[in-house]
Amino acid sequence: MINAEFEDLLLSVKPASAEAFYETIYTKCRAVDLSAGAGLDLFRGLASWQQRQTDPVLQSYGFLYLSALLDSGQIEPTALPVGAIEACIVPYVEAASAHHVLSADGYFIHFMNHMTFFVGSAIEHMSYNYDDRRALVDLLLTIYLDARKNFSANEELCLAELILRANLSVDQYTGLLARLVPLSPSGFDGEWLIVTWQNSNRRNLAMVLHLLGQKVGTLPARAIADCLDAHSAHYLGAK
Repeated sequence: MINAEFEDLLLSVKPASAEAFYETIYTKCRAVDLSAGAGLDLFRGLASWQQRQTDPVLQSYGFLYLSALLDSGQIEPTALPVGAIEACIVPYVEAASAHHVLSADGYFIHFMNHMTFFVGSAIEHMSYNYDDRRALVDLLLTIYLDARKNFSANEELCLAELILRANLSVDQYTGLLARLVPLSPSGFDGEWLIVTWQNSNRRNLAMVLHLLGQKVGTLPARAIADCLDAHSAHYLGAK
């Protein structure tokens, strides 16, 4: 549950102030004593608050508020099982496709990037092993790959940076890259357009992973080359 001080803060947040509120809650989390399980209670309370919201702007920013708590260092690294992070994300899987970057009132709304930041904070501050980190990356990657829209607000950059920071094994990266090869639509109908968008998302992520991966050297070279070759063959024809 959330104590009265945080409850009052959350009651004050509106779509117009959602972005600025991140700094407010991060500063508050850093300033108060959340020891003896209070940090974990606050995490559960914030997750509950997010799920009670009906405005998608506040639902989306709820992930950043959870990130603020994780980034404050007030939760023990072993306190949150990976399932707790997944449980926060699963109710909003469809939202990544359903909403544009701006709401009708012009407020920023971005489930895909906000979920990615949230998972990044969890991976950074929780003591997750290879399989835990892979599970979280796989969940985000599935949301990204299945989205029925053409992402256009740096989603591939945010996700690629997280994938590289997750420090997966070579085999796990090879399996991940195999999921980025292009799809083949069955006909020139509504599905064709959606698959075209999804292939564009796949190609963009593969290209950013290739560029960023060259700096850190964590991606298996053969797997990324095979993925990019598959996209070249799909669009340009086999050479």
